[in-house]
Amino acid sequence: MEGSTIDFSALFRWAVSLILGIGGWVFVRQSQSIVSLESRMNSKFDALPETYARRDDVGRMFDQIISRLDHIQSSIDKKADKNGS
Repeated sequence: MEGSTIDFSALFRWAVSLILGIGGWVFVRQSQSIVSLESRMNSKFDALPETYARRDDVGRMFDQIISRLDHIQSSIDKKADKNGS
């Protein structure tokens, strides 16, 4: 009886060690993947100002374009009023 209890105990310890070893390996692999993903995302975020216009810059450019178009339209209207009178 004692021999079989020791065998089951050793088998249990071996199984737990194997499970914890595999779990540790998976944990390390996942943490390495997360670190790699974070570094890739940081490089993308660093490149954003070079690649894309910021929202407030686009809004300012849009306002300038509308202002310029309003000025052109008023100039055309003044010229049309001079020629029409």
